Amino acid sequence: MATQIRLKLTMQSPLHIGGETRLNTSADKPLLKTVDGLPYIPATTLKGRLRHTLEQILHSDFVNLYQLGPLSDNMMGSPDTVHYLFGSPQQESRVYFEDLYLSGPPVILDAFLTRRGKAFPTTMIRTGVGINRRRRVAQDQILYSTEVFAPGIDLEFSGSVTALVDDEALIYLLMAGLRFIEQIGSQRSRGFGWCKVDILAPVYDETAMRNALNHYLLGDGE
Repeated sequence: MATQIRLKLTMQSPLHIGGETRLNTSADKPLLKTVDGLPYIPATTLKGRLRHTLEQILHSDFVNLYQLGPLSDNMMGSPDTVHYLFGSPQQESRVYFEDLYLSGPPVILDAFLTRRGKAFPTTMIRTGVGINRRRRVAQDQILYSTEVFAPGIDLEFSGSVTALVDDEALIYLLMAGLRFIEQIGSQRSRGFGWCKVDILAPVYDETAMRNALNHYLLGDGE
């Protein structure tokens, strides 16, 4: 059974996801952008972040597989829930991701499409220095620049994740993992990439999710 999880990811701090082209920028680390010049979040970045988040949830002290409710025979035969969902060298992934594209707020989209006024979103350059991890001081002659997208307003990206699983508990697990994502992209230690994820569909019952996953997965357990 295929379940499509529609989501909205709202950026609350500057975003940087590295790209390869230096078109219209002199930054050493250019920003990944569409052909129209706007940032987007590639499917691979979202997949990697969600996988890492679920690994943290499942490997924590207060959560184990037996708290997820009844699972299918195939699931019970898998030694690792994350591998079961995201794939491994021995099996293909059961979860598929779309790129997330800018969907709001309207003032940003309108400003970009019409090129009116000062609200037109542009990127900016942040500079940094390399750090010698052994000496814990700035590395000599290493100065770099990073292109970030920081228009001064929360950015919304939308897309979907499709899961080919029959277990309702695993769908809830994926939705809980998405909601636990707090940062995305690179240079998170510099404060980039803070975000909030909202599930737009399917409509779910909070009580049913808590019963299936454990109160702790939503951060409001006893």
